[in-house]
Amino acid sequence: MFNKTKNFIKKFKKIIIGFLIGGTALAAGLGVIDMTPRIEAISLDGKNVSVNYTDENSNESLIIHSDQRDYFGLGTVGIIVSVYNTGQNQNVKFAVSTPNKQGWEMIKVQEYGGETDVIVLGTPEIITATGTIQAILSQTIKKTIWNDVGQKQYQETGIVRKEIKGEKTEKESNSFYIAKGETRFFKIQLKYSSSDEFFIEAFGDGGGYGHLDPWTYEQNFNGLTTGDLNGQDSWSGPVMYDVASTAYEGSQGVTATPDAQSNVITRTITGISSGSVYFALRKVATPTAGTIFFFAFGDSAVSTSQMRIYFEDNGNISILNGTDNSNVNLLSGTASINTWYPVNVEFDDAAQPDKYRARVYSSGSWQSFSSWYPVLSNGTYTNINTILVRTNETNSSNLFHFDTITATDPTPAPAVQGEEYQIIFEE
Repeated sequence: MFNKTKNFIKKFKKIIIGFLIGGTALAAGLGVIDMTPRIEAISLDGKNVSVNYTDENSNESLIIHSDQRDYFGLGTVGIIVSVYNTGQNQNVKFAVSTPNKQGWEMIKVQEYGGETDVIVLGTPEIITATGTIQAILSQTIKKTIWNDVGQKQYQETGIVRKEIKGEKTEKESNSFYIAKGETRFFKIQLKYSSSDEFFIEAFGDGGGYGHLDPWTYEQNFNGLTTGDLNGQDSWSGPVMYDVASTAYEGSQGVTATPDAQSNVITRTITGISSGSVYFALRKVATPTAGTIFFFAFGDSAVSTSQMRIYFEDNGNISILNGTDNSNVNLLSGTASINTWYPVNVEFDDAAQPDKYRARVYSSGSWQSFSSWYPVLSNGTYTNINTILVRTNETNSSNLFHFDTITATDPTPAPAVQGEEYQIIFEE
């Protein structure tokens, strides 16, 4: 349906399949654990987070580890890294190099400063004409302290670097002191417009050097094993979801075959508060009356945070309006069977708090965006960090398919329209 085969081959020739911890390693890259003694975890907002992924560390004295194998952040990511200094005491700086010279930006570098207790005030009991609203008790929660390191334009250091594939290095962090044998933790925030490998490097004024090459990632399922999706690439759910040959692009997508199993499969992603995500859906028949198939994103900590796109039993593709949990049609007519429909969902919790909107690619072009609608049951979200897919279809022959979960538009680029000329020959 679109010609991106070469790009995908290049993009995934080295990738570790999996957005997060638990992905399946199919090629050399992140996942080799450096066994040098170090602090392997920190507490972030009261939750224990492991920082133990690295790659080959030969000729490096500044050993960099990350919290994830690769990152799926829908346009922005917050990368937790540690630096372990095996060399002399020195001042160190970070630099990030990106394969896509245009569209990447290192937004911020912050150093971990521990946690502090924050008191969240409760609410009193309220008696109304129709009943009583129960009081909410005050509570103390842990809040992570991040101290801004600052950044500036990159300056060459003269230190021999490992391969960064000739790509451009735009910015570096301000320097920080790190003693021999010390481990320090940081958060690097990146904004990007393509899914690919990037390079985190550390340079010390004592000659120290470190190198790590994680990925931002999109899931096209081509590198997974045919068969049960559960347990692959950190997906968790019933056996009704299989990696199979029906695909929007490439050779594989996911097929949902209705059966008697529990009907929801999920996958954790890097949590963000704003983004734009694309995915492709297909059905072989209109759902049986009273059944649906939906693809959703949500905050796993909040049950009423989901953003849902449906194949409905009336034949439409629709978006959930969380104001009253009704469905609003995204197409001017019904969705055809055995046809792939790319969908684009946008959300921005700062500009449109707890809302989202969507559009569908149909008949060769993107349709208009829907209005902004609240998430499920007028709920709230802080960070969208979970993909959810569900079908409660009862007819086992009514298959559903999904594929190509990405932060970049997967549809064909529009044809270039040239100018029209009339040529007249005269004798």
